[in-house]
Amino acid sequence: MSGIPFDEKELRVTSVTTPFPGGSRGKPCDLHSCGNLLKQVPNIIKAGWDSWTPQVMNDTWKIYDLYGDKLLISVVPEQFDPESVSEEEQRKYAR
Repeated sequence: MSGIPFDEKELRVTSVTTPFPGGSRGKPCDLHSCGNLLKQVPNIIKAGWDSWTPQVMNDTWKIYDLYGDKLLISVVPEQFDPESVSEEEQRKYAR
């Protein structure tokens, strides 16, 4: 496995030692992260993030069902080829 090891303990330590841009100042904060972090979402919430912009490998619908009442979750729209999809279908994707 490549990359930096990441576990629940490291996230807790980071959340305690790193001040967030908004937090106590009343400004919303968004976390962008790389990788599949389904198991880390409870820690993201505990750390005080208001919203999360995950990568596309995360099942955002599942995450929304589990945590949507506690965290704003950005989603990536379904991909399509604008050259081969009608304008009407493109509008359906946008909704």
